[in-house]
Amino acid sequence: MTSSKILDNWDFPKLNNIRLDANTISTTDINGNLSLAPNPNNGIFTVDITAATAFDAQMNVVDVMGRIVYSEAISVNKGETAKTLDLDLNSGVYFLQLLSGNQSKVLKFSRE
Repeated sequence: MTSSKILDNWDFPKLNNIRLDANTISTTDINGNLSLAPNPNNGIFTVDITAATAFDAQMNVVDVMGRIVYSEAISVNKGETAKTLDLDLNSGVYFLQLLSGNQSKVLKFSRE
């Protein structure tokens, strides 16, 4: 059984709900869902995006010093889009950013 908790009403723009499960982290707002699993990981992880409409986005992985260590332009389809990344990351904390127009979503994850 996986434990989960929903944290509501954070003061981050465009971030309404965050869901934490044992090996997955996700964020949800009225425009869709972004999740990353497993978390923590060994540099190989899957990003799932569920969207009400298709859009183009920039996906970045940023280290705790604010340096972009990975960046890719992606096309998100209506419905579900999954992207598996295999990154050579040092152990530590990172942030996955999804940027589109004036909207952004950020997930924090760990590399073991």
